[in-house]
Amino acid sequence: MKWIVESLPIKISLIILCSGSAALILLGYHYVNRFKHEIDERIVGKLHIPAYLMSQRVLNLDTVADDVSALENLVGEEIVQAFIVKKDGTIFFASDVEREGQELTHYLHKKERIHLTKETITESHITDYTNQDGSSFLSILAPLRLQFEESIDGYLYLKINAANIQQKKDEIVSLFFLGSTLTIVVTTLLEVIFVHVLIIPRVSKTVSVLEQVEKGNLAVKIQHADSPDELGHLQRRVNSMISEIENASYALRQSEERYRVLFEEAPISLWEEDLSEIRHYFDHLKASGVVDLPTHLSQSPDAVQHCAKLVNVLDVNKATVKLFDADNKQDLLADLPRVLIEASQERFREELIVLAKGDDRFTHEFEQRTLRGGERQVILHLEVAPDYKTSLGKVLISLIDITKRKQAEDELQQYQDHLEDLVQVRTAELKSANKHLQQEIAERTRVEQELRTAKDAAEAANHAKSIFLANMSHELRTPLNAILGFAQLTAREQSLAAVQRENLNIIIRSGEHLLTLINDILNMSKIEAGRMTLMPHSFDLYQMLRSLEEMVSLRAARKNLPLVVSCISEIPQYITADEAKLRQVLLNLLSNAVKFTEQGEVQLLVSSRQKAGGKRQKTENRRQKTASSKQSVEGGRQAIDDSPLRPTTFCLQFTVKDTGLGIAPEEMPLLFEAFVQTQSGRKVREGTGLGLAICRKFVQLMGGELEVNSQEGIGTTCSFEIQVEAANQSTILRQQSTYSKRVVSLSPGQPEYRILVVDDQYENRTLLRRVLQTVGFRVQEAVHGEEAVARFVEWQPHAVLLDIRMPGMDGHSVARRIRAIEAQESGRGSRTILVTVSASAFDEDLERSRAADCDDFVQKPFREAEIFHVLEQHLGVRYMYEETEEPKIQSKGGVPGHILTPSVLRSLPLELLENLDLAVDRLNLDDITAVISAIRAHNVVIAEALTALAERFRYREIRKVLRSALEKP
Repeated sequence: MKWIVESLPIKISLIILCSGSAALILLGYHYVNRFKHEIDERIVGKLHIPAYLMSQRVLNLDTVADDVSALENLVGEEIVQAFIVKKDGTIFFASDVEREGQELTHYLHKKERIHLTKETITESHITDYTNQDGSSFLSILAPLRLQFEESIDGYLYLKINAANIQQKKDEIVSLFFLGSTLTIVVTTLLEVIFVHVLIIPRVSKTVSVLEQVEKGNLAVKIQHADSPDELGHLQRRVNSMISEIENASYALRQSEERYRVLFEEAPISLWEEDLSEIRHYFDHLKASGVVDLPTHLSQSPDAVQHCAKLVNVLDVNKATVKLFDADNKQDLLADLPRVLIEASQERFREELIVLAKGDDRFTHEFEQRTLRGGERQVILHLEVAPDYKTSLGKVLISLIDITKRKQAEDELQQYQDHLEDLVQVRTAELKSANKHLQQEIAERTRVEQELRTAKDAAEAANHAKSIFLANMSHELRTPLNAILGFAQLTAREQSLAAVQRENLNIIIRSGEHLLTLINDILNMSKIEAGRMTLMPHSFDLYQMLRSLEEMVSLRAARKNLPLVVSCISEIPQYITADEAKLRQVLLNLLSNAVKFTEQGEVQLLVSSRQKAGGKRQKTENRRQKTASSKQSVEGGRQAIDDSPLRPTTFCLQFTVKDTGLGIAPEEMPLLFEAFVQTQSGRKVREGTGLGLAICRKFVQLMGGELEVNSQEGIGTTCSFEIQVEAANQSTILRQQSTYSKRVVSLSPGQPEYRILVVDDQYENRTLLRRVLQTVGFRVQEAVHGEEAVARFVEWQPHAVLLDIRMPGMDGHSVARRIRAIEAQESGRGSRTILVTVSASAFDEDLERSRAADCDDFVQKPFREAEIFHVLEQHLGVRYMYEETEEPKIQSKGGVPGHILTPSVLRSLPLELLENLDLAVDRLNLDDITAVISAIRAHNVVIAEALTALAERFRYREIRKVLRSALEKP
C-alpha cells in the first residue's frame, strides 16, 4: 500500500472516483425512491378515482356487475377481488358469486382489518402488503351508498395484483444502476486523464523546485507559470516566495556579516554561550520532584557546580581575548567558564536563579581575574536571544571593563575631597584672625585622628600577621614534634646497631636544626620591624662545629667533595653568643658552598683574635646601627661598654671557601636581595634566594658584616667576624649533664605519680604517653577540653600536660576551669601542676598561660629531658639515669679530638710528626696506623682525633695541619 500513500496521482484519482461514486449513488438513491413513490401515487390515484365515483352515486342491483367491470377498465390493473360490503361486514356483491353473504374479514390481511374496526368509515383507506409467498397486493376500502329495495350504507373493497407495479420499479432501478456505472467509469477515466495530463506535471514541477529550494538552491524558478487557473497562481506565488527567500537570505547573510564584524570589532567584551544543557538539567530537576528551582539552586552547591560544567561558550570576540590576557581565542574558550565561575561563584548562582525563574536578563558587577592573574572591575550583562528563551540555546553576554572608570571615580573622589579641603582652607583664610587659632587646633585634631586611624590599621595588620605566623608555627611544629619525639623514643632501644644509633642522632640533630630554622624564619617579621633580639647563651663552640660538619659532610660525600673544618688559630671552646643564629648562618653558607661546587673542596676556617680599642669602637658603632634601640640582649651589653676590652672578649672570624661556579660581577649587587637568585642558583634549580639575605641580617644583628668575594668559574669566599665572650666551662658542662643523661626510670620509694595528657592530636598524645609510661608514670589521655575536665574531677592527677589549641574548649579555658574546681573544693589536697605544651612560637601564648594560672610552658617540639625536668622541678620527682662512659676524646684543655690545631700537635715529639707526615704523603695506611698507635702513648685525645680523620679518609686535612705544625711558629 506504500505506493498508494506516496503517489499523488493515484491519491487524486481515488479521491475523484470515491467522491463521484458517492455523489451518483446518493443522487440515484434519491431519484429511484422518487420514481417508486410516483408509481405508487399513480396507482393509489387510480384506486381513489373509482372509489370516489362510486361513493357519489347509488348502485342498483341490476347494474352492479357492470359497474365493477367498469372499475377494472378504469384502474387498468388486474382486480383480484371486488366486494361490495354492507355496513355490518357481510359481502353483498362479489365478483366470485360463491363468496357473497360471507364475512369480509375472512378475506382480509391483518393490516386491512384495522380499518374495519372503526365504527364509521368516512374516507378511503389504501393498504399495501406482501403475503408469505412473496406476492404483493394493494387494496382500497371506501364508503358507498347502495340503493336496491331500500337504501343501504356499505363499503367498496378492491384488491389488485401489485406484481406488475414491482416489476416496473425493479426495471427502473436496474436501468438507473447501469446508467450510473457507465457514467462513473466514463467520468473517472476522463478525470484521471485530465489530472495526469494537465495537473500532475505542473504539481511535480512545483514540488521539484521546492525541493531544490529546501536544499538551498535559490536560483531555480518554475517555468511557464502563466496559467490563469489556481495552480498557475500557486506556481507564481511559489516563484515570488523563492525570490523573497533569496532576498531575505541575502539580507540575512549581510546582517550576519555585519553582526560578525560588529561582534568581533566591538570595543567591549562579547561572547555567546549555549546553556541548553542547563535547561535540560532544570527540566530533569523538575521531573525528579524539585518544585522550587530557585530555592534548590540557592541551597545546593552541588547543583551549581554541575551547572558550571554544562556551560558551553560558543564564541568570543577580540575584546574578550584582550580583557582576559589570553594568547588566543582557543585558550580562552577552553578556560573561560572556569575563570568566570571561579571569579564569582555567588554571581554564577544568581545567574542560574534568574534563568530558573524564567527571566531572560541579568546584570552584575564584580571583580574578574584574567588568565595571568590580573584583576579587572567589570559589569556583566546577560540576555537570552529572542528565539531561544525556552531552550537557552543562545545567550549573549557582555563584559564592560570599568577598571579605569573606577579609578577615575576614585581619583575624582580624591580630587573632590582635595578640592573640598582647598575650599575649606581658602574659606578659613578669609575668616577673622580670632578664629585662626581654633582652625589650627581643629586641623591638629584631625591629623591626630588620622594618625590614630593609621596606627590602628597598622596594629590590625600586624595582629593579622602575628595570627598567620602563629598558625604557621603551629602547623610546622606539630608534625616536627612527632618526628623528634618518636626518634628519641626509638633511640632508647638497646638493640640498635651503632650505625643505626648514629643515623638516629643525625635525624634528631637535623630535626632540632630544622626547628631552629623554623623559629628564625617565623621571627623574620621581627627583623623587618627592628624588634628582633639576640638570645645569647653559653655553649660549646666545638660541639656546634662537629654537628655542622656531620650534617653537611653527608651531602658533600654524595658529590665526592672533601669538607675541611680547620681552626687556624687558638679559639675558645666555650663562648657566649646567639648559638641558633650563628649555626644558621654557617649552615647556610656551607650548604651553598656544597651546592655550587662540583669538584675541588669546601673549607670552613675559624680563627680568633682579641679585640683592640680602635676596631672595638668600629664594631660598637656597627652594632648600634643594626640593632634596635629596644634590644634587650642579656649579657651582650657587657661587651660594648666604655671600659677597656677584657681578655675574655674575642672576635671570631669565620670563612667559608669553595671551588664552585662563582658569581658574575654584575650579579654581586643583587646577592643579598630577598628572593633573588644568581645565574648559578638558577642553573642548579635549588633554593629560594632567601638564605643570604637572612644570613646578612643575622650577622649584622650579631655586630658583624657578611662579606662575599667571588670569581666566576673559580670559586667564592664568604667571611664575617663577630664579637663573643668566653664562657664558664663548668656551667656548660652542668647544663650538658642535665640534658645528656637519659632518664631510665623513676627512683624507688616515691608516690605513684598520675599524669593527664590532653591533646586533640593522636600523635602528640601517643608520644607523651609513651615517654612518660616508659619511665614509670601512670598516664591517662583526653582528646578535648570537656573530657579533660571530667577526667580531672574523676582521676585527680598530680599534673596535667595541656595542649593550647584544641577544638571547642582550648587549653587556657581548661586550666581556668580546673583552678575554679580547686577553689570550690578546698579539701582536694595539693594543687595540681598545670603545664601547657604548645607548638606556638610567640611570647603571647606564654603570657596567656601565666594569666590562666598555669605553672609552666613547654614548646613543641620538645625533648623528653625537658618534660622530665619540668616534672622534677614542680613535683619533686626523682629519676634513675642511664650509666654512660666519660667522653673519650677530651683533652686537658677541653679541645675536642677531631678539631686539631698546629699548637696542639706541637706538643708531640717532632719525630712522630715527621713520620706521620711521611706516611700521609705516601698514603701508606699501615704506616699511618702504626704512627697513630705510637702517638696514643703520648696523648690519647690527639690519637683518637687522628684516627677519626683517617677512618674518614681525610688525609689532606691531616697533612695540612701537620705542615702548619712542622713550620716554625
